[in-house]
Amino acid sequence: MVTPFRRVDETFSCYDNFMEMDILGSPVSIECHHAWEHLRLLLQNAWKSIGEEQAPNSMVEAGTIGDILTESSLTLIGFSKGCTVLNQLMYELEDACSNKAILAFIRRIEALYWLDGGHVGTIPTYVTDDNVLREISKLKATFYVHVTPYQVKDEGRPHIGEEHLQFISKLMQYGADIKSTLHFRDESRSLKKHFEVIKLF
Repeated sequence: MVTPFRRVDETFSCYDNFMEMDILGSPVSIECHHAWEHLRLLLQNAWKSIGEEQAPNSMVEAGTIGDILTESSLTLIGFSKGCTVLNQLMYELEDACSNKAILAFIRRIEALYWLDGGHVGTIPTYVTDDNVLREISKLKATFYVHVTPYQVKDEGRPHIGEEHLQFISKLMQYGADIKSTLHFRDESRSLKKHFEVIKLF
């Protein structure tokens, strides 16, 4: 699990290390922020820490860590505002693929999960840019989108539901392997149900 770079009032998660965000953690730009390289290095350091804990008196070889990162399959999961990190990775995908080390890392991804994404900023909650969607549809991965009425039926933020449908339909149009599920479809919006999607996916 990647924890937020900072939290505001123990409520608002802010992933500033992946993208430019405002004071409350809503994305304000999709300009390249080296999100893929940051994620790769986070996982590299995590594997190194695990190795050192298991064998504290031995050195973990850099080559071994590199092998793990290029041979192990990966699943990326974003929940609620954490989906902004997945989006940022998608916006940066084309540029990231020009780096051989990052491309090898990206090729290990088998699945990506968007779990009830939402935020109060002006940047889209789901990727709707056709050029970006064409690029990400080339990934040899399965895309999973699990939502609840809490986000996609919010009358105060109707754009979330609209962007969610565009994201799904366009990825299908471009041939991506995508599976979408609306949980609690006949129930009223509920913060409790929003969190329950974590158990259901």
